[in-house]
Amino acid sequence: MRLPPKQIILLLFTLSAQLSYATQLDLISPEDNAVLPQQQVSFVFNPSQGAQNCSLLINGLTNKTMQVDPGGQETIAQMLHEGSYEWAILCTANSSESISAVRKLAIDLTPAKVRLATQQKAFNTSTVQLVYYVEEANLAYCQLLLDLQGSLKEVITNNTPVSGKNNTFQIELQDREYTWNVLCADKAAQ
Repeated sequence: MRLPPKQIILLLFTLSAQLSYATQLDLISPEDNAVLPQQQVSFVFNPSQGAQNCSLLINGLTNKTMQVDPGGQETIAQMLHEGSYEWAILCTANSSESISAVRKLAIDLTPAKVRLATQQKAFNTSTVQLVYYVEEANLAYCQLLLDLQGSLKEVITNNTPVSGKNNTFQIELQDREYTWNVLCADKAAQ
């Protein structure tokens, strides 16, 4: 069946009018897979022209809804407990809805737990292996601190420590007595 030219033009106009109301969302922060050291989180986004209301979705549920200024940067602040979350922004423009990409974030308020595992107090060699055990879900790095000239100083950083297992620093030391410790930080810089 062939449509007369007037009907074809009308059909294309209707389709383009519906598409013009679709809202493109630009998520600004927090970044995907962010690990934050505080419970107060600011969700920042840019709804495009035409958006009237936007809602913060946390773990798939509507959390807060606000009216927005079309084309302006918007912020929704929310308190979250320690844990992992998925979040997105859902905006409405006239009768259409648009949802952003889903991002993940974690709230980590607990510092890493570190236990020094080397039992030896003295070594017969100048190359020493110092063993430590660390527990932290969002572990970023660990640093070996040695007593150098009266205070603990960072001497080696392990950027790939494994949580829940023994980790080792291997270091060449001169013959004397040392005090040592290990400082580990999570992705929230704790």
